[in-house]
Formats: sequence, structure tokens, C-alpha cells
Amino acid sequence: MRRRDLMAVLGGAVILPLLARAKDRASMPLVCGLMLPPLSTRQLLIEALRLGFKQNGLVVGENLAFEMHSADGRREHLVEIISAVLAEKPDVIVTWGTEPVQAVLAQTRAVPIVMASIGDPVGAGVVSNLARPGGNVTGFSLVPESTGKRLQLLKQMLPRLHSLTFLRNPANKSLELQFVAIESDAQALGIEVRSGLAQQSDKIDEVIETAARGGSEAIIVSDDQLFTSQRVRIVNAAMRSRVPVVSSLREFTDAGGLFTYGASITDTSRRAAGYVNEILRLRK
Repeated sequence: MRRRDLMAVLGGAVILPLLARAKDRASMPLVCGLMLPPLSTRQLLIEALRLGFKQNGLVVGENLAFEMHSADGRREHLVEIISAVLAEKPDVIVTWGTEPVQAVLAQTRAVPIVMASIGDPVGAGVVSNLARPGGNVTGFSLVPESTGKRLQLLKQMLPRLHSLTFLRNPANKSLELQFVAIESDAQALGIEVRSGLAQQSDKIDEVIETAARGGSEAIIVSDDQLFTSQRVRIVNAAMRSRVPVVSSLREFTDAGGLFTYGASITDTSRRAAGYVNEILRLRK
């Protein structure tokens, strides 16, 4: 794929058809969306993708069949769900987050995949590089170039900042590389970076409280679906501990975070529809 094809901007199983197919399936391409968190927590992203479809002349139920699939936060269900999705022979799969796209690639290299959002696709092994991603994957990467600038802005706002915690999900292996990168950038600014690990939502409050008691003066939230879906909880826990929250996603500012520097996952979800439309057009 060409460079423009990848832009760095940067539970029991739940399967929910968003609109019953009004026409015979054979007459319409099928697009399946896949995410890890419960669909109820990501309705804004789903609606943004649907808006993008409309803006690209794709009308669900008229010239497009569209289904959303979720593992309801349970990673162990991803393989089973993807097998069911592939059995439907979708024309395109849209993913959110690192783990869903990794799980799809483990089962197929033939179906086109559009990543509505992912942290670091290179670090996650999803693509070999951003300039020439290759394979059957395209979409939007939210990270890496913004990390250093985010730290610089934080230091400007909190000039006495000497210690912060990088909140990450240990199940998301690509975040290990993000931690290394942010640690290197922070060292140049005289800031100590600690790693706060939370793999489940009920551990978030404890991790943030422990970080604050340990002397962390700010929390940088990594780009992970768990944290995006729990952004209000994260901000509230940080407020109770009197530490500011910084993220690359603008949705965290809406929830009360100090500031964000990076892309909007809502916007990339809408724009992902453009890639879907181009793929469907080329496949005609």
C-alpha cells in the first residue's frame, strides 16, 4: 500500500447488527466492526463511523450491510468472535485498538482491515513501517510522534514537575515500546517516569492512588481501549488524588483532563469510513 494508505495522525461475546439488512445480502458489501470494550461504552465511535459512511455515500441497509461485534472486554473471546465474523465473509473489517487487529491478522491476511485507531502499529507488529505498511492493513495510528511534545507542554504547565506515572495496560505489549520512548524523552527534561499497570478497570483507582502517594505529580494515560472507555473514571480518580491527567486523545479533555495533544479517536473513526469506501470501490 502507498504512504497515503496509512496516516499517522496523529464480553461473553456481544454481536449487535446496527440495522437489519433491508436488501438481499448478496447485493450489498458487508462491513464488520470489531472492538474489545462493550459496545455501550463506545457508541460515539460507532456513530462517528456511521456518519462517515453517510458522508461517503454508503447507506446502511441500502447499499451497505454493517454489523458491530464486541468481546465485551474479554480478550479470551476475541478468537471465537473473529472466527464467526470471518464465516460471514465480510468485505472489510474495521477495528479499534491493538488487540482486535492483532487477533484478526492471526486468522486472515486476505480480508482488508481498516484500523479506526491504534496506538503504535509498528511496535505492535501490525505493520512493518508507516511509510510502506503493506499487507491487508490500513488506517490511523494515534501515537508516537506526539509523545515528546506532550511532555514538553506538561513541563511548561508544571515547571516543578519531577516525577510522573505512565498508566498502561500490561496486556497491550505495544505499550512497552511507548513506555521506553516516553522514558527517554522525560529523561532529557529531568523527569522521572514510573510505570502504573492496570489490566482491568477495577484496578485503575488503586494504581492512580498508589502513584500519587508515591510522589507522582502527573498521570500520562497510554493509548489503550481499556483506558479510553474508562476515561471518566481515570480523571475522577486523579482528581481525588490531586494529580493532573494528560492523554493523546481529546476525549480525555472532555472528561476533565488537564490537556491532550494528539488525535481525536472520534474523528479517526469517522474518517475510517473513507478508507472503507475506497476499498469497496476498488473491489468492484
